[in-house]
Amino acid sequence: MGLIMRRLQCVLLAAVAVIGFASVASAADLPVKGPVYKAPLFAAYNWSGFYLGIEGGAAWGRSQVISADSTFNPGLPITNPFDISGGLFGGTIGYNWQFSSNWVFGVEGDLSWVSKKGTANDISPFTTTWTNTTNEKWLGTGRLRLGITPVDRWLVYATGGFAVASVEST
Repeated sequence: MGLIMRRLQCVLLAAVAVIGFASVASAADLPVKGPVYKAPLFAAYNWSGFYLGIEGGAAWGRSQVISADSTFNPGLPITNPFDISGGLFGGTIGYNWQFSSNWVFGVEGDLSWVSKKGTANDISPFTTTWTNTTNEKWLGTGRLRLGITPVDRWLVYATGGFAVASVEST
C-alpha cells in the first residue's frame, strides 16, 4: 500500500505542477483590456511670437581724426588711423509673424552700452603735440526680416535696417 500511496502522491504533484505552469504560461496570452494609444500627430514649428534677449561681447575698429580745415590748410592737425576697442552689453527685442505656412516676417531692434575707445597723437608740423581720443558710448540697430522655412525648425532669411551710435572725438 505504501508504494501505491507514493505513486499517487507523485501523480497528484505532477498534475498540480502542470496545471499551475499552464495557467502562468497562458497569462501572457490573455487579451488586454484598455484603450489602444495612437502616436500623436507631428505638429509643425511656428516662428510667430515675441522675444527678448541679452547680448554682450567685444567691439573693435579703426578711427582717424581729421580737422575740418586740414584739406584747405595742410598745417592743421590730423592723426594716423588708430585702433579703438572695448566691450558692449545690451538687449534685443523683436516679433515674428509666420504666414502662408512657411513665410516669416519679423521686426527687431537692439540697444547696447559700449565702452569702445582709443587715442592717437597728431601728425602736425606744429611744435605742440595734441592727443586725440575717439569714444563710442552706445549703439542701436533696427531691422526687418523676411524668411522662408524650407524644413521644420529652419529659417532662411534676409534682413536689412539701420544702425546709430554715439561717438565722441576730442
